[in-house]
Amino acid sequence: MPARHPAPGPREGRGAGGRAGGGVPSGFKVFLKLKKQTAGPRRLTDRPEPLTFTVNGQEVVAYQGETVGAVLAALGQRAVRLSEKYGAPRGLFCGMGVCQECRVTVDGVSNVRACMTPVSLGMRVELPGVEGPPHG
Repeated sequence: MPARHPAPGPREGRGAGGRAGGGVPSGFKVFLKLKKQTAGPRRLTDRPEPLTFTVNGQEVVAYQGETVGAVLAALGQRAVRLSEKYGAPRGLFCGMGVCQECRVTVDGVSNVRACMTPVSLGMRVELPGVEGPPHG
């Protein structure tokens, strides 16, 4: 069995990472000071006013700034459409509009990406061939 060498330590005369000042860049230290000054208690309940829209005719509550895909995922709706070729359920996959798996019908316009579409008051969302959402 070969002999093990001890792990190399910090460079002589410098802190961790080989930088002067303990391994933390000076700009980062300024950032930390500013963060400490501005940091305050944050409430998770600080949200915009709720709004309602419908999914397959069922009224759903959401908040301004959320996407249709995020609301459907929060409701537990995994399938948003059926695949054209095999009829297999499809849902959110990439969450950034690339994969096209989350296509829904919004206000009569088909093939709208749920992950990229922000909710709006009175919006009508249809999930083609899929029941849902499970609860509202």
